[in-house]
Amino acid sequence: MPVWKVTSLYAWQSYFFINLFFSMYLRWCLGQALNVRRFLSDKLKGLDKLRANRISKLLIREKTNGLALHNAPFT
Repeated sequence: MPVWKVTSLYAWQSYFFINLFFSMYLRWCLGQALNVRRFLSDKLKGLDKLRANRISKLLIREKTNGLALHNAPFT
């Protein structure tokens, strides 16, 4: 195999993986920013206790009725 094909293949693979990890990192940063925004807005509105109460009710309902927690709405 010629050298230029090997180097171009290596460059393409490195570009692909760098792009992949960078997009995953950006998605993680976006999720963190959205979580912080939700946390701060709930703190300002005083809804953190209300949301915790709702989640605990869902946990109790899951234990008693056998409902899946991931099917229950959180908003």
